[in-house]
Amino acid sequence: WGIERDWSTDLTSFPGGPAQAYVVVFLDASCPIVTRLAPTLNALNEKYFDRRVQFLGIYSNDGLTRIAMATHKQKLDLALPVYQDLGGRLARKLGARVTPEVFLLDADFKVHYRGLVDDAGWKKTPAAKPETYLDRAIEALLSGGPVPAATRPQGCEMQLPPETRELPKQQLTYF
Repeated sequence: WGIERDWSTDLTSFPGGPAQAYVVVFLDASCPIVTRLAPTLNALNEKYFDRRVQFLGIYSNDGLTRIAMATHKQKLDLALPVYQDLGGRLARKLGARVTPEVFLLDADFKVHYRGLVDDAGWKKTPAAKPETYLDRAIEALLSGGPVPAATRPQGCEMQLPPETRELPKQQLTYF
């Protein structure tokens, strides 16, 4: 079923070999905004794959089963790998509050951008040409330019499990 790693304490354990950047996107199976943004996430994942940007979907909400997570990934046809953050430790470490909130990290795991993917996912009637915050941030990071400022994430409030010192034996699950 998965990989036994606790990313909450060691961000350097991200899979996929050496990447120039990582995009961590928090997902939830019951959030309609995640559903609306799935095609955009797939397109960005494909666009930046050859430039060694690793996209990672993270499910942190309390009570989500592996079956529900895998079903959601399949239903949305998500091309990026997804992981279960049991205990919500990665979400807490990064300060994630809503889904889909994204974090852009460099190769040294320093956060350069956090917030919205774009402004289309959370609007009921998106503009013809959405504001592409994450795309612009990735381009800026890869080119060495200034990364746009963080945006205020909009979405479904995360329901993290209570903080505990002990986690279940299997801490992270990959699909």
